[in-house]
Amino acid sequence: MNKIITSLFIYKSQLYSSSLDGNIIQQNISTNYKNNGIEFNLHNHFEHTIILDIKAYKDHLYILTRDSLYKYFDSNINKIKDISDAQVITIDNKLKILFIISDSRGLIGLNLKNDSYIDDIGLKLFHTIQEEVPVTSITADNGIIFLSILNSGIYRIDYKSKQSAFVYKQMQKIELKNPQEVYYNQKNNELAIVDFDYGLILINLESGDTLNYNLPNQDIPNSIKYITTFDRKYYIIQARNALYKFDIRHKEFTNIANQKVSNLTTYYNKLYYTHQGELNIQNI
Repeated sequence: MNKIITSLFIYKSQLYSSSLDGNIIQQNISTNYKNNGIEFNLHNHFEHTIILDIKAYKDHLYILTRDSLYKYFDSNINKIKDISDAQVITIDNKLKILFIISDSRGLIGLNLKNDSYIDDIGLKLFHTIQEEVPVTSITADNGIIFLSILNSGIYRIDYKSKQSAFVYKQMQKIELKNPQEVYYNQKNNELAIVDFDYGLILINLESGDTLNYNLPNQDIPNSIKYITTFDRKYYIIQARNALYKFDIRHKEFTNIANQKVSNLTTYYNKLYYTHQGELNIQNI
């Protein structure tokens, strides 16, 4: 039971899988791209907690647990910040900022140049009733942040100017109450959202045009990733009962795996996910 995988992360052709026993296993993965990986030697350091997320910046690994944020570099592990209600972390590589989503504090910014605290952006301005804001996902690129928030919708934050805006709650008669995850496709200037009620929603950020696509067999989506092959672009959607790919050009779904999966991630033209706690790798 303790060997069940809780998170997957890939950096420089090396896969990091964390498990319930607090271990993080590093393994090389086969790709057509050569990268100089990093030395990693860390065992049983997190046996009394649960690893929630892992991200990387310039060969530094940032590890989020249910009570703290840590940094691993050059065989050393250091605690960066105590935080007991964090949900997820993301890194804006262009701004060199790591963002933490906290239930009580909102959006916490850390300067990756020196791991110093920058500020909080309280998310309570986005709601009027609930004491805690249930953020389901975050994406950040060059200071533009998109958040998906249950019972509220999708929000955009311009972190450079510290301005927040309520956007994309009502979109051509679509009112979002259950967004699960958002993906900012910068190349296509498109926002892709998976929603409990409406399936896959695509928004052209230039024109505002909105389209939604129900999943096959009335399935319910949980998360979304993006992947490219030599001539195709896909959104990969993890749903309650199956795993799907959505052909962006032809606007159609294809079933990848007819089973419930977890910890979905992508790297070049391959999918990595777990099923019943075990790692699966699949070409697209």
